[in-house]
Amino acid sequence: MPLLGLVALGCAHKGEDVVTEIRNNLQAPSGVTVGRYPAKRLLFEDPVCMSKETDIYFFFLFSECIDKRSAIGDKLTREFALQDPTSLVEKRFVDNLTSWVGAGNLRILPKAVEPEKPSTIGSSLVIDFKTFELKFWSFGNTGYNEPNNMTMHFWFAVRSRATQVTEGRTLWAEVCFYRTNDRGEGPYRYGELLADNGAKVKQIIEHAADECGRELATKLLAANEKA
Repeated sequence: MPLLGLVALGCAHKGEDVVTEIRNNLQAPSGVTVGRYPAKRLLFEDPVCMSKETDIYFFFLFSECIDKRSAIGDKLTREFALQDPTSLVEKRFVDNLTSWVGAGNLRILPKAVEPEKPSTIGSSLVIDFKTFELKFWSFGNTGYNEPNNMTMHFWFAVRSRATQVTEGRTLWAEVCFYRTNDRGEGPYRYGELLADNGAKVKQIIEHAADECGRELATKLLAANEKA
């Protein structure tokens, strides 16, 4: 299914313009389309590999550890059935947005898709989401004798954008960074994260995604109020 060819041109408009255009398009036959880019791979550090990074072979082992982070993230995503956080951001954002402007003619694409050319999009206004950071990483560790006690933090970042497709204009764009060390949360022990079928991992990711969806929607409303 075609989606978002969002190589958006032009400058972002004031929030007032964006909310008005969203509301107007929701009442138009073409409506508004909401979609998301394919999921970002989860990176999850390996405590054993990280212990090696502290010695003189750091530069030789760095690429190996990077590969292991991706492999472990892929494994945990499968075993714990982790949900793509971008879809959770999208849901919270849409819930908040429609509570302000109404649902109208809103189409939410059920699956993530690769970007397409703007001319393939049925709607004249598209809101899309893309996660560009998703990782658990070691934080402030000085020893790795007990891997399960290694402390970790979670970093998540997602951007949202509203694009007027017919004119190739970016109406609005914002980013949410959710880093647990900056928000007074964590750190989390490695063993704690992997226990109970990844219950803690799921909780942390879902909470961050929900907060980012709310924050992005709030930023849009705040831009509207300041315009």
